[in-house]
Amino acid sequence: MNRTPAQPLSMLPLAETFEPRDLETLIGVLQDRELESMPVYIIGGANSLDYGLPAKKPGVGLQMTGLNRVIDHPVGDMTVTVEAGLALDALNARLAEHGQCVPWDVPAPHSATIGGIVATNWNGARRHGYGTVRDYVIGIQAVDAAGNTFHGGGRVVKNVAGYDFCKLLTGSMGTLAVITQVTLKVRPTAPESTLVGTILTDDVTLEQTLESLVHLATKPVAVEVLRGPYWRNAEWLRSLWPDHHDDTLLLVGLEGTKLEVQYMSEHLREHWRAQGLARFASVSGADACHAWRGLTNMTSDDSGSLIVKATMVPSAVVGFTRVVSELGLDCSVQADAADGVVWIHFPTFPADGITRSVMGKLVPLADAAGGGVIIVRNRDQIEMTRQSVWGPIDIPVSLMEKVKAKFDPRGRLNPGRFVC
Repeated sequence: MNRTPAQPLSMLPLAETFEPRDLETLIGVLQDRELESMPVYIIGGANSLDYGLPAKKPGVGLQMTGLNRVIDHPVGDMTVTVEAGLALDALNARLAEHGQCVPWDVPAPHSATIGGIVATNWNGARRHGYGTVRDYVIGIQAVDAAGNTFHGGGRVVKNVAGYDFCKLLTGSMGTLAVITQVTLKVRPTAPESTLVGTILTDDVTLEQTLESLVHLATKPVAVEVLRGPYWRNAEWLRSLWPDHHDDTLLLVGLEGTKLEVQYMSEHLREHWRAQGLARFASVSGADACHAWRGLTNMTSDDSGSLIVKATMVPSAVVGFTRVVSELGLDCSVQADAADGVVWIHFPTFPADGITRSVMGKLVPLADAAGGGVIIVRNRDQIEMTRQSVWGPIDIPVSLMEKVKAKFDPRGRLNPGRFVC
C-alpha cells in the first residue's frame, strides 16, 4: 500500500493519503482510522473534488485507484464485475475486445473511476438512449466506516433479492460506505455513431422541432440543445458551422448498425426540411467520438467558474434555457432536452452571487417544472451552503440522517460534503 503526504493544492483537508491495492488493506485503513476517530475522504479519479459542499474537517484520503482489477467478465451473460478504482476507459478497452461497452458519458473517462461515477451518479448525454448509471449497477460490494464488508445484488441481471444497496449507494457521494466492487450490465457496442444537427433561430421553432422528434421513426440516444458563448469556442462545432455565432444548435445522436443509422439520419433530415429547416451538418466515426467528448467536457470544464445542473420535465426545457440566456451573465447552456436536464456554464462568478442569480431566479422555475437545481462546480467555493449546493430537498432530511446513522454513526466518511 502506498502512503503519501497529501498534495498541498488538494481541495480536501488531508494530512496524508492511503492507496490500498487490495480489500484487506483497505479494511485495515478504515479500522485504524475508526480507532483514531479520523475522517476519511474517498478519492477516485479526483475529477469532481469540488462537487458537493466543501470539506472542512481534517482527515485522511483513501485513494481508490489501486483497486483496479477486472474480477469477472462472463461475456455471454453481458455482465462484468470490477474493482471500484478501475477507470472507465480502461474498462471499455477490455470490453471492446468482445464488442461490448458500458455507455456512460463522463468527463475525463481515462481517469474517472467506476466507483466514483456510481457514487456521484454522473449521467451524460446518452442517458436518453441507454439509461442512467443506476440502470447498469446490478451488484455492489462496499465497506462501512468501521471496516465491515457488505454487498447487494449479484452477477445475474434478474437478481432482485435482498436490500437494494445498489440504489442506496448510487449517488450517495461516498457518505455511507466505500464502494469496493461493482457488477455492471454491459451492452453490445454500436457499430455506427452519428450526430446530426441543425441551427435554430427562435424558441418557437426549437420547441416545435423538439416536440416533433417524439413522433418520428427514429430512436435518438441523445437530444442536445446548445447555446451561449462557450460553444462559439468549441473547435469541433466550428468545423460544422463556422458561422453559427449566437444561434441555438440542436444535435441528435443516432447509434446502431450502419443501415439503421443511415435510415434514421435521412429520415430526420427529410423531416427537418419539411419543417423549413435547412442548415444541417453531421459527424460520424472518429469525428463523432470527438464530438461526444466535446459534449461531455462542458460539465467540468476548467473555464467555468460556476457550473449548475437543473432538472425539470422535458417540456419546460426551452423556456428555462431562455430565462438563463436573459440573465445577462455570458452563461452557456447544454440541455439534454429529451430528459429535462440543463447544464449551465458561468465563465465568471455572478456579481450578485449565487443566492440571487441561481437560487432566486432558477430554483423557482425548476421547482415549478417538477425538478430542482444543484451546483456541480464552484471554483471559488463562495456561498457554498447546503441550500445553495443541493437546493430544496424533496424528502425529509431526518430520513437521510437516519440512513447515514445506520451506515456511518460517527460521521467519518466524506463528512459535511452531502446533505447530511
